Amino acid sequence: MPINTARIVAIAALLALQIGSTLGMLTWLPTVLWARDVDPAQAGSLFSLSLLAELLAALGLGHKASAKPAVCCLLAGFAGTLLLPQPASSLAALLLGFGQGAALARAAGLIRRGFTRPAVGGMAMQ
Repeated sequence: MPINTARIVAIAALLALQIGSTLGMLTWLPTVLWARDVDPAQAGSLFSLSLLAELLAALGLGHKASAKPAVCCLLAGFAGTLLLPQPASSLAALLLGFGQGAALARAAGLIRRGFTRPAVGGMAMQ
């Protein structure tokens, strides 16, 4: 089975965006919120809310997720969490988590539909 280069690029881009944003959120978001004088407990609650939304989106959407809305939600969620005042930043944290989960679900769907297991393993080894 020939490997579709466009599909590989899409998978790599979605996974890079999702993993990069999750790692950024883990290490960077609470510190930025504390610098904005957000209570540490409230910053932790926003972080937990975002992770819960990510989990629910990844499990709930499955392979039906679409890449463009996932990326838009992810970017809008990051911007909103950083720039909006506190009550609205809770909604932005939900949007951020939903975008991360949808990006992960879409990448997993592309892998599952597009390749056989040996092809994916070979792609990962290269």
